[in-house]
Amino acid sequence: MLMQNSNTLYPVFLKLEKMQVLLVGAGNVGLEKLESLLGNSPAAAITIVAPFIREELREFVKIFPACTLIERNFEAADLENKQIVVCA
Repeated sequence: MLMQNSNTLYPVFLKLEKMQVLLVGAGNVGLEKLESLLGNSPAAAITIVAPFIREELREFVKIFPACTLIERNFEAADLENKQIVVCA
């Protein structure tokens, strides 16, 4: 039986360090998402693709060697071999 006012969020636990992650966007929201992802899993391999990369994000990512910055528009090929995609 479903409750009318129940929480509709579904909790998910992922071992991000064992996955290939794509983050699309590198502005304010992208930085917020990246901080969250790496705060929980500092060894995660995250590819960040965006036409503009905020300077604070560039500085933040310097201490995470498994991260890759690609400064260009998203392309469908960016999805290859990725298990998780975060759009920001």
